[in-house]
Amino acid sequence: RLGRGFVLLVFGAPDLRADLPLDIVHLGLDGVAAQRYDARPGTAYLIRPDQHVAARWRRVDAARVRAALARATAQENAA
Repeated sequence: RLGRGFVLLVFGAPDLRADLPLDIVHLGLDGVAAQRYDARPGTAYLIRPDQHVAARWRRVDAARVRAALARATAQENAA
């Protein structure tokens, strides 16, 4: 389910109504993944293409995801 690009794992299905350049995988709060990722409602993890965690939030929003993507792809200070 992680694919080849950036993926946002979202637990508890918060509504992100944003055009983000990544795949979003919605996960429930029960099960092994929620337990391993210490998930609470709204917890989200940004997963890099190499499957390492780039960022984590207890409450996610599109602006934070965009900023983390910019940092992870060295676009943070690009003009």
